[in-house]
Amino acid sequence: MASVENVAKRFTEQLIKTIGKRDWAKVVRRNATEATHDVCHSHDFCDANQVMLDVFAEFKIDSFTDAGGTLWNEAWTIAKASWQKRGTS
Repeated sequence: MASVENVAKRFTEQLIKTIGKRDWAKVVRRNATEATHDVCHSHDFCDANQVMLDVFAEFKIDSFTDAGGTLWNEAWTIAKASWQKRGTS
């Protein structure tokens, strides 16, 4: 199984590819000022869940298992946290 870090990294790459760098910068800015922890502004620009599903398919991970669901949540958390560190570059 792919590591959570690899899934998070690939999710970020695919998300940027899907929405483009201009909207990516908006996601990072909006997330930085969002008061609700569970809100991610990537959904303002695309179906980010589909992007994650595509990443899971790429790694041949079943998201409909307990382990898959845990990996999904952990990867999303790691990815989102890395966006603030990474910024808009």
